[in-house]
This record gives sequence, structure tokens and C-alpha cells, in this order.
Amino acid sequence: MTKGINKKNFLLISIFLFFLIIFLSLFWFFMTISKNHSTKKNIPFSDQEKNNRFLESKKITQSPTPDLPPVRFTGASEEPLDIPQETIDYLNEKNNLMKKLPLKTDYFLIDFDYSANRFTITYFEPKSTSRETFKSWLLQNYQKLKLEDFIEKN
Repeated sequence: MTKGINKKNFLLISIFLFFLIIFLSLFWFFMTISKNHSTKKNIPFSDQEKNNRFLESKKITQSPTPDLPPVRFTGASEEPLDIPQETIDYLNEKNNLMKKLPLKTDYFLIDFDYSANRFTITYFEPKSTSRETFKSWLLQNYQKLKLEDFIEKN
């Protein structure tokens, strides 16, 4: 009985090894084909080479480009901009407040509405006290900003 089991095990191991060798051979074969295929792919052409190939295929001759004088004006102004200091101060304050948003206190919440390009303010109860607190806070911290820069939300 032991000889029968040994023959049976030998046969199963032999079949397993046979299929394993076949599988590994096929795997190696397909890997070498894919490596060869990837190395034979078209090499991308530069724009100039594409233009040349297009012109050759259409049999169009290009006329030589004329010698043009160099352009001295690039469109950029080298002169400093004349922006009033008041405008610069206003924009700096607006930017400083925008960096702190959303700003929430015990009396109000400030955010920014980009479509209206204005700050939004939401007052907490009691609203009359909150409005007065906001006005004094604005005068103390942001003197250049105006009440018109704020939209009240309900």
C-alpha cells in the first residue's frame, strides 16, 4: 500500500511541476514580448519635426521668413504706478481683515461675499447692542473700512 501511495504522490507532483513549468514559460514569453513591444513604440516628434513631416506630406513649400527688427516694447510698463496712498492703506486693511475670516465675536460674525466683493456681517442678539459694538470695533481696528463695505445678513 505504501508503494501505491508513493506512486500516486509522485504522479501528482509530476503533473503539478509540469504545469508550473508551462505557466512560468508562458509568463516569461509574454513578458519578453511586452518589453520588446514597449521599446519599439513610436518616439514622439518635436513640433518642428511634425511640421516638417506635415509639409512634406502636403508638398507645400515654405517661404523664408523676413528679417524683422527686434521689438523693444514688451507691453510691460517700467514706470511705477501712481496709486494714492489712501487706496493702498484701504486695500491693506481689507486684505488684513480677509485673512482673519470668518471672524466670530460674542456680538457678530464677519465673512466675505466674493460675488458682491463686500464683507457680510451677521449680528447676534441683542442686535442693537451688536450693531453698536461692531461700529466701535470697526473704528478702533479698521479706520479705512467703511460701513458700506459690509452687507448685513439676517
